[in-house]
Amino acid sequence: MLTLRALTAELLGSSVLIAGILAATLTAGSQPGGAAVVALVACAGLIAAVLAFGPISGGHFNPAVTLGLVAAGRFEARHALPYVAAQVAGGIAAALFVAVIAAASGPVQGGAGGDLTGLVNTYSGRAGPGLWTAGLVEAIAAAVLIAAILAAAISPQAPSQLPLAAGLIYGLLTLVTYPVSSAALNPARATAAAVLAPSAGLGDLWLFWAAPVAGAVVGGLIGRWLASEG
Repeated sequence: MLTLRALTAELLGSSVLIAGILAATLTAGSQPGGAAVVALVACAGLIAAVLAFGPISGGHFNPAVTLGLVAAGRFEARHALPYVAAQVAGGIAAALFVAVIAAASGPVQGGAGGDLTGLVNTYSGRAGPGLWTAGLVEAIAAAVLIAAILAAAISPQAPSQLPLAAGLIYGLLTLVTYPVSSAALNPARATAAAVLAPSAGLGDLWLFWAAPVAGAVVGGLIGRWLASEG
């Protein structure tokens, strides 16, 4: 059943996860080894968010995860839109929090205080990877993420293993995709950064919804097949 408690848990969990990722990207993302720092924070953040809020909402914290679970038959489609809205709201709240800290703390790596363009996921511009490359990488990563989560959920030890498995695979995929797209993987994360730096990110934002969602749906179908064979 969809409840206010579940939506609040999704909002708070999304805020925790995305705030950590954005802060790590802002402070370390442009430095040597920065991708590893962001990946480690993404891993730890997802584990913490799932452990804290997962028992209440299921611990999605990502529109692609929600829609992938719908495709897998693990979540009711009629509840997807409120979950996605809560996740996006949580992401924007997290980005505003990071922006306030950045503005107050002065110059940081990736730009002067308050300049959040380095957080934006993009495929265009001089340093962009190109539409097809970014889209394919994001779609494959989302498919792997959802399939891995669903495969882990089959295990009898799923309640204890799932947060760790989800966090580790999310961290690994963040590390792999970071050089291409700054590791969007989560449309709520991409939206949050694009809203704060619209001139840099809003034009490319559609891809960082379309690609992860398409990949997640494929991953959900794969996960559904794996569960049926289990």
